[in-house]
Amino acid sequence: MAFENLLQLANDLEWLGCELESVGHRHALEGYPHAGLAWQEFRDKQKGVLRTCDKLEHELEGTVRFDAEKLVGVAFPLDDALNVVAGLLEAVEQVKFLAVYQVHELPEAVRSFNRLLRDEFGEVPRPAAMQG
Repeated sequence: MAFENLLQLANDLEWLGCELESVGHRHALEGYPHAGLAWQEFRDKQKGVLRTCDKLEHELEGTVRFDAEKLVGVAFPLDDALNVVAGLLEAVEQVKFLAVYQVHELPEAVRSFNRLLRDEFGEVPRPAAMQG
């Protein structure tokens, strides 16, 4: 189910975003050198956040392209579904910006994204075959 993939990616993004901020703080304490282990670790974490954002965007765009109802779980009017997805895509773009330019604000942004996703769609319903 597309929503389960989105939830997993959102959880991954939250974890990676918080790690990036932590590594960024350590890098700052070293005086922001543009070489060495701290710099390489920072760049690797940054790439991980950006890669996960790209996966989220791809998942959101692909869901709408093929069947928006799968994403929202109910028969929303198409305009409403597109507005929800557009808001989520905007939030992903904000995370990408913060990962590059304002890492210290990233933990709150990734946590907010995860909450936004869960608030919009609730918990993943289990198929009847998997219940009881």
